[in-house]
Amino acid sequence: MEKNKKLGMIFEIFIFILFVALFPFVKKDILIFAFYTVIYFYIVSLKTESIKYLGLSTSIALIWVTLARNFYVYGPDMATILGLSVYPLLAWALGLLAVKEIYSYLRPKNTLKAIIIITIAYITVLIALESFSYNVVGFALSILDKYPGLPICNCIHLPLAMQIYYLSIGPIYYILTLLLDKFIKKD
Repeated sequence: MEKNKKLGMIFEIFIFILFVALFPFVKKDILIFAFYTVIYFYIVSLKTESIKYLGLSTSIALIWVTLARNFYVYGPDMATILGLSVYPLLAWALGLLAVKEIYSYLRPKNTLKAIIIITIAYITVLIALESFSYNVVGFALSILDKYPGLPICNCIHLPLAMQIYYLSIGPIYYILTLLLDKFIKKD
């Protein structure tokens, strides 16, 4: 692996670990905004080919959070923009971007194999983060009492359709990035 790519991977892993380490201690909307800003400037400065993936992930997140806005109620002290909760909007954007970043380091030659690897990695990380967030930190939506969580991990307390979305959007996003790459080719 070339030196710059290795340094980029180390930086991205460091950012992820730092986010998880700060999560229990920092106000969530401020934390996610700060990390989105850092990632944005990192991409604009050093990884310009990823700006299209951040744009795609942010667009998907904006559509999703707009549609599910009534479920993303954390409390009156959480920041909103035009009635949309900032935390899930930026968390989804960064989480989906991470799907493409995982692929960029693994790069399996076979597309089906890549989709399987991405799906397993995405679901594993999503459930680990959601479990940590809910069961360890106690960060939760206001509607949790209404819906059961996923079995065993006791997380993602949402209606079944939203749970399916949570578990499937990562691989769907990855497939969309492949299509995006076909339409926006490098010169």
